[in-house]
Amino acid sequence: MDVDRTYQKIEFFHLASTKTILENILFVWSRSHDLGYRQGMNEIVAVIIYYGLSEKETIDGLTSHEHIEPDSYWIFEKIMELGLSDMYSSADNYKLKNDSFSEIPTLDRSFEEEISISIRKCHYIFHRILSRVDNDLFTHIHRHKFEPQLFLLRWIRCLLCREFHLYKIGEIWDVLFAFSENKDCFIDILNYFCISILVNYRATRN
Repeated sequence: MDVDRTYQKIEFFHLASTKTILENILFVWSRSHDLGYRQGMNEIVAVIIYYGLSEKETIDGLTSHEHIEPDSYWIFEKIMELGLSDMYSSADNYKLKNDSFSEIPTLDRSFEEEISISIRKCHYIFHRILSRVDNDLFTHIHRHKFEPQLFLLRWIRCLLCREFHLYKIGEIWDVLFAFSENKDCFIDILNYFCISILVNYRATRN
């Protein structure tokens, strides 16, 4: 179902050949990893396939239909190994200890091991970084008890591809991966991309 819903405003993703490649990659990856398939992975693979088959410059037929499926699988595998797979881990019970429901959105869970890595990351971006970069914005969101994972999870899991047009996301990924020498670098850069979106949106609304 997700394959059929992927980027349906773009004709390229209506092609049966594109859908087959996308489905094969997701199926094989999910069968090869305990994590299995999670919503959002389809969009990551779709971007890889799109840029792989639309590049004007090719090397040894790299972007031909003959090679795009295994090459895209390998790229997706490497992206997940950079730490993105951790972001798809199941969200554990968010209500811990004796917290009341009304307190949950305002609590900083950045370093609580009982919480999934993905939730901890969202809280780290919000409570530890945004509070320093733009305390007024942090205070405003915090006061309204808007849980950071409600928007940050999507940004992180999809590597921002839902927030920007597909034609532009390649430039953003170029930056993400160009400076990602290791897992930690990749995660840190993604943190600040999320912060820049928040701060930029605040500026355009003022």
